[in-house]
Amino acid sequence: RVEGTSCGETFWTSDTSVTSKVASGVGSQSLGIALSTDAFVATLASASVYDPPLMFHADPQNTPPAGGQVELVTLHLGLHDVTFSARVGHTICRLTEWRSDTSVQCNPASGMRFALDVTLTMAGNAGWNPGGLEIAVTEAFSYDELDLTAGVATFEASTPATGGFTGTLTGANFGYDDYTLSIRAGGTACEETAWTSDTSAACTVASGAASQVLGMALSTAAFVATKASAVIYDPLDVTGLAFEASLPATGGFTATVTGANFGYNDYTIAIRAGGTACPATFWGDDTSATCMVAAGVGFLPLSMAITQGGVVHTLASAVKYDLPLLTAIDPSHGPTTGSFDSTIYGSNFGIYDPTNSGSVGGIDCEAVAWVSDGEVVCTIPAGHAEAHNVSMVVGGQESVPFASFSYDLPVVSELESAAGVSGAWVSPTWGGHYLAATADLLTITGTGFGTEDYTPAAFVGIVPCTSTSWVSDVQVECDVPAVAMWGNGSFDVLACETSDCLMLHAVSVLVGEINGLTSVDNTEYVYACPCDAGGGSCLDGSSANGWLCKDLDLCTDPALNNCDLMEAGTSDDANCTNTFGSFVCACARGYTDNTSPVSAAGVDCVNIDECAVATHNCDPFANCTDTPGSFTCACRPGYTDTGSGLAVDDGFGGTGDCTNTTI
Repeated sequence: RVEGTSCGETFWTSDTSVTSKVASGVGSQSLGIALSTDAFVATLASASVYDPPLMFHADPQNTPPAGGQVELVTLHLGLHDVTFSARVGHTICRLTEWRSDTSVQCNPASGMRFALDVTLTMAGNAGWNPGGLEIAVTEAFSYDELDLTAGVATFEASTPATGGFTGTLTGANFGYDDYTLSIRAGGTACEETAWTSDTSAACTVASGAASQVLGMALSTAAFVATKASAVIYDPLDVTGLAFEASLPATGGFTATVTGANFGYNDYTIAIRAGGTACPATFWGDDTSATCMVAAGVGFLPLSMAITQGGVVHTLASAVKYDLPLLTAIDPSHGPTTGSFDSTIYGSNFGIYDPTNSGSVGGIDCEAVAWVSDGEVVCTIPAGHAEAHNVSMVVGGQESVPFASFSYDLPVVSELESAAGVSGAWVSPTWGGHYLAATADLLTITGTGFGTEDYTPAAFVGIVPCTSTSWVSDVQVECDVPAVAMWGNGSFDVLACETSDCLMLHAVSVLVGEINGLTSVDNTEYVYACPCDAGGGSCLDGSSANGWLCKDLDLCTDPALNNCDLMEAGTSDDANCTNTFGSFVCACARGYTDNTSPVSAAGVDCVNIDECAVATHNCDPFANCTDTPGSFTCACRPGYTDTGSGLAVDDGFGGTGDCTNTTI
């Protein structure tokens, strides 16, 4: 027998050998043999050894996390069940069943790991397997991996950038028990993760950036599964935009954008105006961000970009820089021929050359050269004598017109008619022109008549020429009217050589709305008057026969002069001084010539505000009130006039004419 089991058959062979068929068994230990006869028993220790049991692999090599049925493929397990026990990893199979010498069935418990060792243990006994026998295969079995391939991620209706919303992730092989799952969105762990079943788990998503698209990762101690584009935060929602009161072209002002989903943390928001990034951008909170706007001009859209994810939200027509502001132009006047440079001063012209354009009186500058944000140079176009608005267009925005530029007034320097040129007409020997009943063509030479025909009008005295024809900027022609009141001569001109029989009238040219300067010395137009050829004296004549050679006082009749007058019942704005055959205007005291538009002396007078320009003589403790052409003074409350009674600082009141009565 081998150990305690009789051999199936025993054959005597000789005096020195016996053959025996050993019964079935299992184990790798050496077994003792006992040989017996009727009278004797002999033993041999460690005489017999069974082939050791072997295990090759598990089939299948993986099951779902819930477990399953696995065959362990073996050899030399014996012909009967000797009480085997199998385990996967450190967990005993729920069922271990010997099936044959080459197979054992194992039903693994649920789990969530991979590359586990499989171990098969035989129960020990005193004879055959003392202490038990174990055989193992390393990394022979794995549970199925987490699978999100067919799964979906569903979230609440609102997924704000502040986070805190719940999402459910579905798939397979999440486990039949809570194996401490963890879920993260992007690189950030969910605030809370809850295992629900083998096919689902819930996650409370942390904060993120607007419109950010994140993948999700589900992990256990052994497996990691990912789902691309699982979380999309709500888009950036911009509802408001506020600026400082002033938006200069030099930039540096702030724009505050308000709305929602700007992020619960600073996600490096970038804001740009047009194509220029703000020099500085400050995240405020989930509802606001502030941008320090860069320099620019015109009207630009503002785009807001959250750099994480590259998502851009655009606000159309959001930034409108301040209009260009014009404050001065130098020189403010010049010749009608133009083509000279004038510097325009102001602000908001831009800190770089934005291709500005400018105009004078609606006519484009011949050229515009940018100098700085407060200075550009305009090459003045040709024009005429009216006062003109100057404007600039910067970045598509036009400035408020600035009435500041005037072309030089027309100036008459020489006259020429059938009697010759003007300088010789006033000689005592006559030599001038006399008017009969016919008109005379007068050629007027000077400057400022316009580089094109602006329909000028010439005047002899205050009487307009019958017609005026433009020739060039330096010449016009006038048909002098045959005016009866200036003389009616069918007489011998040569008999009347005294200058008393001549009437001199200044010649002027009106271009646009501004009358030119009157004739310079020796450019008056001369009319002859009837005279007594025998006595050489001038005939006075009368309105009945059309002779009127004595000088008229043109200042007595407002219709005969163009000096400035105020409304009826008030004093004149200008003084009129009569001259022989003409008159001179000059603004009255308290008035000055209007410079916008520029006018001839005394023709358009405006009030001087003595209180504003500090040319009054009111007491330091008196209030000054402007009046047309003058001003009044009155002591302030708490003061009384102790001087002249006029509250003027005339010294009558000692240290002051308005004395404090509260002391």
